[in-house]
Amino acid sequence: MIRKPARPIAQARQVIEGFAQTHPLIVAIGAGAFVAAGTLLIVWLLVFSGLNAPVQFVYDNF
Repeated sequence: MIRKPARPIAQARQVIEGFAQTHPLIVAIGAGAFVAAGTLLIVWLLVFSGLNAPVQFVYDNF
């Protein structure tokens, strides 16, 4: 029988899962950093975009 070579994505998944199983603290720190970065991005968007300001052009028409 001819054996098919493993797919690159499957190999990468095995490597990542192996790393995650042997380094749970690094995975937890990375997950926390991801959540913090997402929170900061949302705060930055709301503070500097003006999306949380009242829509004056709508109120001026009444």
